[in-house]
Amino acid sequence: AQGLQKKGQQVSIWTDPGTFLGKKTLEGRFQVQPFHYHGYFSPRGIREIREALVKEKPDLIHLHNTRDLPVVVPALKISGWRGPLLLTKHVASNIVKKDILHRWLYRRLDYLLTCSDFIRKNVLETCPVAADKVETSYVPVDLQRFRFSRQARVKLRRSWGWEKNTIVGMVARVTPGKGHELFLRVAGKLVQKDPRVRFRLTGL
Repeated sequence: AQGLQKKGQQVSIWTDPGTFLGKKTLEGRFQVQPFHYHGYFSPRGIREIREALVKEKPDLIHLHNTRDLPVVVPALKISGWRGPLLLTKHVASNIVKKDILHRWLYRRLDYLLTCSDFIRKNVLETCPVAADKVETSYVPVDLQRFRFSRQARVKLRRSWGWEKNTIVGMVARVTPGKGHELFLRVAGKLVQKDPRVRFRLTGL
């Protein structure tokens, strides 16, 4: 959103103002449309989307959660908004959603972006969407904010007491399929070869 603003685009973020994302949105001085999740096919949620579309007519809507489709798609149908609808999938699913209802919801999508090739493969296996409508689009990183700093690296390692150790890290959501079991098995073998190796796991 910040990148789009820098390019001169007007960005409106539809989110719950009370959530973490909502608070960050307000801090970033973005235009905010209050949107609360009320459940699948919620009449209240559909009404909120319709009211938002009355206040502004976006050129494009970009969703980041599949659970929004059951309220957004009906709202767009009722309101008559026919602009492009995009969805980015960030998380894989083991539920196959190719029934009549999901085919109707996904047919409204003009394009589906995935954050990795693994997620793209999962989408094609579980969602009723054609391969030519699905493309991998890696999540952007603010290089100014996350610029490498040798001083910060030294300070962090010192705070851990691992200034002279080799450190192996893993950053991932702590759920099955992410490979934490493999990481731990490899860690056990590495420690046997070199007791000075240290490991860090980061994730929710």
